[in-house]
Amino acid sequence: ITELRRKDVRFKGETAVISVTRAVQYAAGFGYTVGPPKSEAGIRDIAVPPTIVADLKEHIAKYVAPDKESLLVHSPASLVKWYSNKSMNGHFAKAKRAVPDLDQRFTFHGLRHSGLTLAGQSGATLAELMHRAGHTNAETVMIYQHATQDRDAAIAEKMSAISN
Repeated sequence: ITELRRKDVRFKGETAVISVTRAVQYAAGFGYTVGPPKSEAGIRDIAVPPTIVADLKEHIAKYVAPDKESLLVHSPASLVKWYSNKSMNGHFAKAKRAVPDLDQRFTFHGLRHSGLTLAGQSGATLAELMHRAGHTNAETVMIYQHATQDRDAAIAEKMSAISN
């Protein structure tokens, strides 16, 4: 997310697609380096859920500089510096404390788990989940799949409908 730039988002009406073609890594003593994602599967286009397209447009209008190379998520101190994992995790921790009844063990990376779980529950095939996640093998993408009580109840309802 920290190497995404304005040019990586394409809007068409009420839809949006994000192109992932690069990643940024930080190494102590070396600083930040930009390169390709970890694997070729990491290079992909991802459709944005329509319910958050308006929020994405608003974020870009308010917080992203107009240049096509501008970072979508940047350091609070500078529009042209990457947002460090430490800063992101700190701001995320502060935000989650403000949400009543949210499990405080929830992490920023947990959003990836939530998104891929919802994609699976929406009917995505294993191949589609692998593409969305940028993974090359099924074992890795399965780490992000989580069962929920609500989903289990829905499965039970469908089982009943089939057996009648």
